[in-house]
Amino acid sequence: MFSEKMEKRLNRILKAVSLETPDRVPVALEYAGFAASATQTPMFEFISSRAAATQTMIQAYELVGGGDAINYGSPQVAAGLRSGWHPLRP
Repeated sequence: MFSEKMEKRLNRILKAVSLETPDRVPVALEYAGFAASATQTPMFEFISSRAAATQTMIQAYELVGGGDAINYGSPQVAAGLRSGWHPLRP
């Protein structure tokens, strides 16, 4: 079950892509290199492990004050997601 905050974010995104008027413009964070740069994490460290990438993305998310969605731009993380890995599961 989605939390109230997640439900609100999802509805905001769905309204925007349906060309309806959301309560505000949704923000989707692009993480291809941003998370590493924003947290001053060396790119090698960011792409070398799923755990490091996940922790770096969480730190960057908190640093910028959050968003409505995250685009897992890291090829390493994206490959993990395709294999069934999820950043919120160990």
